[in-house]
Amino acid sequence: MPGHNVNIVAGFGQGTDQPCPGMETFTDPRDGIVYNTVLIGDQCWLKENLNYAAENSWCFQNNETHCANYGRLYDWQTAIDVCPAGWHLPSHDKVTELEQFVCSTLGNAGCETLFPYNATTTGWRGTDGGNALKSCRQVNSPLGDGCLISEHPRWNTHPIQYGTDLVGFSALPGGHRGGSGFWLNFGTWFQIWTSTQHSETHAWVRFIPHQRADISREYVGKDNSFSVRCLRNE
Repeated sequence: MPGHNVNIVAGFGQGTDQPCPGMETFTDPRDGIVYNTVLIGDQCWLKENLNYAAENSWCFQNNETHCANYGRLYDWQTAIDVCPAGWHLPSHDKVTELEQFVCSTLGNAGCETLFPYNATTTGWRGTDGGNALKSCRQVNSPLGDGCLISEHPRWNTHPIQYGTDLVGFSALPGGHRGGSGFWLNFGTWFQIWTSTQHSETHAWVRFIPHQRADISREYVGKDNSFSVRCLRNE
């Protein structure tokens, strides 16, 4: 990894998109990588997927360029401790708080029911929350301007679904590594760990694919490797 400042490209926001107060960017002291921040409700997030080269982390298809654009993929045991000091891997409830905020920002009713604080509700939730969290950078994006782009980082094209980046979260599809190798969902799926276990072998995750507008909450085997988004400590 580089020992100097490197900016990861952020998505272009379409709506409420502001940095965390007093911290527009954060420099990881471990490797000098600079991340943008975004304030969403009362939560301060890193705006990009983490790209710290920890043991048991991978670039998709072992391509360092993918790490620079989309961050690294971490197994769960690594993910729970990989965020820099002052930041942490969000819990299932903290991601639920994000989902409820986005749901309400979209003008939907019943967001607490759509995205409940429990450890039993799984599957596809909400309506357009996934598209609202996605970066608008996409091949053939109908939004035009800085959203209509084929250069990485970006989403693959889809005829009807596209990111709007409503709150500046700028989710980007960094791929997935399983026990048998890399899955062919690079450019099409945003997948992040939470710190909450479901069992000794499984933990909670969130999935946002390019072909859907909603969000899936599931629990999967800890030996899978997904992206990490860090949340600032309260």
